[in-house]
Amino acid sequence: MRSLKVLQRAGFAIIDTEISFANGRNAEIEETILRLDEPAKTAPSDVSGGEWQTY
Repeated sequence: MRSLKVLQRAGFAIIDTEISFANGRNAEIEETILRLDEPAKTAPSDVSGGEWQTY
């Protein structure tokens, strides 16, 4: 999952996973539990610094 990679580059660490039942989906889902001990020193390279880019 790309979103998980972005969170890891931002300083989050995976500490556990768990299986839970999601009533909305009526199925079991796997959840990833993250912890942020220390934010990353620099922003991920795909962040534009809040400015919109037009093409």
